[in-house]
Amino acid sequence: MTAARAPAKTEAEPSIAPPPIDWQGVGHDETYNLGGAVCLLAVLDIPLRQALRSGLRDHGVENLVECGTTVDVRESVVDARPDLIVCDRDLPDGSVPDLIRAIRHGEIGDNPFSVIVTLTAPALSDRVLGLVGAGADDVISRPVSPAKVIRRVTQMIAARKPFVVTSEYTGPDRRCGKRSEATPPENLIEVPNTLRLKALGSFRPDTARAEIEALRASFNLRKVERHAERIVYLSNLILPVLRDGLDSETLRLRLRQIGVLATDIFRRVVGTEYGPVADLCESLCAAAARLDCAAPEATDVQLLYQLTLAIDRAFEDGPNGVATAREIADFVHRVDAQGDRRSIEQAIRANS
Repeated sequence: MTAARAPAKTEAEPSIAPPPIDWQGVGHDETYNLGGAVCLLAVLDIPLRQALRSGLRDHGVENLVECGTTVDVRESVVDARPDLIVCDRDLPDGSVPDLIRAIRHGEIGDNPFSVIVTLTAPALSDRVLGLVGAGADDVISRPVSPAKVIRRVTQMIAARKPFVVTSEYTGPDRRCGKRSEATPPENLIEVPNTLRLKALGSFRPDTARAEIEALRASFNLRKVERHAERIVYLSNLILPVLRDGLDSETLRLRLRQIGVLATDIFRRVVGTEYGPVADLCESLCAAAARLDCAAPEATDVQLLYQLTLAIDRAFEDGPNGVATAREIADFVHRVDAQGDRRSIEQAIRANS
């Protein structure tokens, strides 16, 4: 017998629900109308999906897109621009945590700040942590009812958590209680919440789009700054080991992490004011790859150190650091073809 296929992505059928209604969240004084909101629903359990569809429509959601796979969700995030995503923890054709992470990092769609609520099986703490670590706003354990989902959505409209940006994470602040109070205020960022704007009738497309783009640019800069800090941290762990001629799997893992971080900085700074740093990241990736071998050269060890300092300085010193990065990058291009890495190292040292 052939297994039933997951439901394909479908646009909502002609609405038989009542017209958009005003409703009030429990414990909140505001009145909401979700008639203009776009909801993406990706739930495989058919009875639950039908119940959630009815519950959302009863609360005024008319624009409802249903998906059955992660591929469908990816396409719909781009095409439908959802304000709210309600999805299972497990969908066919890919990883839901990776999908959420890609949305939050701006790799899919044009709004990394959509509200994301995920449903998961009970007592699976590792899966809950995986979803929270990916950037979901909320994780609801089954059994779940439409009323419970609506209550959580109400919380996202009324009092959504601010976002934080680190080298490894972008999304709602994950700390709770006293740990949350310890987060420096400058690290907590209020993001555009189109679901709230539409619920309150104050959504203005051009204004919201401009705010989202401005914050995406700010997040991008914060991300590369955190990456640079992380590269410095990893280099400080690696360099003493390399200089002592020691070797370990941990060392190689950290070298590869540096390569991944440098590659992401390269991707994010191309075409920005920090463009010259991209060339330094290329050189850093090459140096880290050469060091990830049985007999690393001492010149590459020193080059890793100097390139790390140059990249960090570019973000620490603003325009002066960028100018220095440009000079070093130009010199690298001139001599790297000759394999003269010692000359590169001396040039970086002279500009540091």
